[in-house]
Amino acid sequence: MTFLFLFASLFFSYPAAQQESQNDPAAEELMNAVSSKYSAYEDIHALFILEIYNPQGSSEVQEGEVWLKDDKFRVKMPGQEMVSDNENIWIIMEDIEEIQIDYYTPDEESIDPSQLFTIYQEDFLYKVKGTVTEGGKELRVVEMTPFDKEQTYFKIDVTLDPTDLLIKKVLVYERSGVKYTYEMLHQESNSNLAADLFTVVTEKEPYLGWDILDLR
Repeated sequence: MTFLFLFASLFFSYPAAQQESQNDPAAEELMNAVSSKYSAYEDIHALFILEIYNPQGSSEVQEGEVWLKDDKFRVKMPGQEMVSDNENIWIIMEDIEEIQIDYYTPDEESIDPSQLFTIYQEDFLYKVKGTVTEGGKELRVVEMTPFDKEQTYFKIDVTLDPTDLLIKKVLVYERSGVKYTYEMLHQESNSNLAADLFTVVTEKEPYLGWDILDLR
């Protein structure tokens, strides 16, 4: 379940002037352009691949799907889902047919699913790290370093397409040595997502007979 809370967000907000002066101007221009594009979306639906690298063991690769609207999100991974209406959170564990319900309290020390498209610039020092070529396209890699050195992660690399201003990959470096890579396979926006996508009705199928653990 832990890896679900490490998915990241890119409705970038604009940094404060004092922090802007510390940033790479090229990165600032690119990030502001990407920010404008993503912040104009009413909602986002994306397919992704998550690779978890553990220096103490083998890597793990999983496919997932995420839906975002305002401060609400739904993330589907193999065997489990996480759903939040920004007040409550439902953790759906298909393997054991259990749903945990709690109040939604974002963890400030990690990156949750609603943040793959909302990493706030005012919390980071950022610069253009370099370029990479993928699928015949030249992409930019922006390195983001948090001002808060107590975070569980110490760096995030965001790979962007400077032409269509879309996020292609997010790489999170944890202080433990674990690395999380989120590669975007498909993105679509303004899909008019239904409000009930971000709630779970446990009294209806397919959850009838499941264990419901309400921690609120």
